[in-house]
Amino acid sequence: MLFKRVNGERVQCSDQEEAEIRARWAKADQEHELKQEQMINKRSQKTAILNRLGLTAEEYDLLMDKSI
Repeated sequence: MLFKRVNGERVQCSDQEEAEIRARWAKADQEHELKQEQMINKRSQKTAILNRLGLTAEEYDLLMDKSI
């Protein structure tokens, strides 16, 4: 059961409004989870590269700064 404010009063949302709101929340949750997963994958890829090169993150960052 969701509520909204109408002219300063608390009013219960209709079933359709609630369904639409919950659908938006679910979509936002999915997008957030996808972004989190992508960030984790990027970190994992960087870690794998660093391990192959035998570098620490600090050494890699120093190399990248000097190569510009």
